[in-house]
Amino acid sequence: MRKQIDEALEQSAETGLPLGTVLLSTGIISRTGLNSALSAQKLIRLEVAERDKIIYALKEARLRARSLLTTLQENKMNPLLLNKEFGVESYSFWQAPCPKAN
Repeated sequence: MRKQIDEALEQSAETGLPLGTVLLSTGIISRTGLNSALSAQKLIRLEVAERDKIIYALKEARLRARSLLTTLQENKMNPLLLNKEFGVESYSFWQAPCPKAN
């Protein structure tokens, strides 16, 4: 797994794509996992709770196959600061080829 992450870091640096996009496109992380990680990162930056507590909730959500939202609520953290549209559900990094100019 560490080798895959190192390769993804290298690919991200070479292409300029965000690391999460590379991890998602190579199958290292699921869309749900990426959204949870990005949400956790945002909560840490907003100082919703201590970094360690948010990381614990993220790990617990993954291990219990639960949503991060549910895990945060169970751990008495306020996830309402997250924008409902936050995440990569609608982010399309696979773009259709541009039509050729005549």
